[in-house]
Amino acid sequence: EPDSWYISFQMVRLNSKKNHKEISSPIATGGGGYIFEYKIAATFFTLMITNGRAPFFPNSTITKLSLQERKNGYDVDDLVIHLEGPRKNEKHKILCQVKHTCSFTKKDKTFSEVIAAAWNNYNNTELFNHSTDKIVLITERLSKTDIENTLSVLNDISQYSAFDFFIILNKAQFYSDEKREKFQVLREAVIKANDNTKISDEEIFNFYRCFSILGYDLDHSDSVDQSLLLSHLSQFCNQPSLAWKSVLEKVQQKEISGASITKEDVPDDIAYLFDKEKKQQPSTSAQKKDKVKQSLQEDDLFFK
Repeated sequence: EPDSWYISFQMVRLNSKKNHKEISSPIATGGGGYIFEYKIAATFFTLMITNGRAPFFPNSTITKLSLQERKNGYDVDDLVIHLEGPRKNEKHKILCQVKHTCSFTKKDKTFSEVIAAAWNNYNNTELFNHSTDKIVLITERLSKTDIENTLSVLNDISQYSAFDFFIILNKAQFYSDEKREKFQVLREAVIKANDNTKISDEEIFNFYRCFSILGYDLDHSDSVDQSLLLSHLSQFCNQPSLAWKSVLEKVQQKEISGASITKEDVPDDIAYLFDKEKKQQPSTSAQKKDKVKQSLQEDDLFFK
C-alpha cells in the first residue's frame, strides 16, 4: 500500500501545470529516479534542521537548500546546498546533480550531460567559486569498474598536486591500465563539454578537483544508509519514521514549485517532531503520577 506522502505527491503532480522540461524535475517529466531525488533532498533537509554536517565541509552548517535551480542559471540544478563556516563570512555551496544511475563511459549519455553541466557551472564565476565550492554527482548505482577505478582516480586528484598526479598516472607501478583509461574518459568528457576545444591537462585536473561523486542507497527500506538516517533522526524525535515521511512531504511540495528551504522555513508540525524540549517534557499524566508518588512519600515520612 503506497505511503501517504506518495499519494499526496501524485495529487500535486496531477494538478501541476508546469511542463517546461528545462525547469522541471524528473518527477514532473517522468523517469525512474524521481523518488530517489526527493529522498536525497530530504536527507540534506534533515541534516539542516538537526545541525548535521554535509560532506566536504565538516565544520560548516547547512543554511539553505535550493531546488530545481536552472531558473537561476545553474546547469547543475537538482539541488544547491548552501553552507556557512565558523570563520567570518565563510560560505560554501555544493551543486548537486542527482542521477539514479550513471556509468563513466564514452557512450553513456547521462555521464556526458553531467560533465557538460558541471563544466558550464565551473566556468561561471558568478555562481561557482573554485576555492570554496563543490560540484557533486549523487547517484545510487555505480558499476564495479567505476567504484574501483573512477572513484580512485578522483580521490587521487583530490589528494595530490597536479604535478605529482601526472607523475603517478604515467607510472605502471602506481597506476593500472584500467585507471589510466578511466582518466582518459574523464579527460575526453571535459573536452567534449568544451565544444571539442583542447584544454590543458592542468585545467582538467583543476576541474575534477572540484568534482566528486557521492553514493546513497535510499531506495531500500533496509539499506545501511536508510538505517543510519533513521538512527540519526531518533536522536531528535521519538518517531523517526514519521519525521522522515513528514520531511519527504515538505520537500516534494517545495520541489514542485522549485523553491528554496531554510531553517526558518520549517513548518510547525515538523518542528514539533524535532523539538527536543517537548520530546523530553513529561506528559500531564506522568506529572500527576509523580506528584502523587511524592505526596505519598511525604506522608510516609510524616507518619514515621
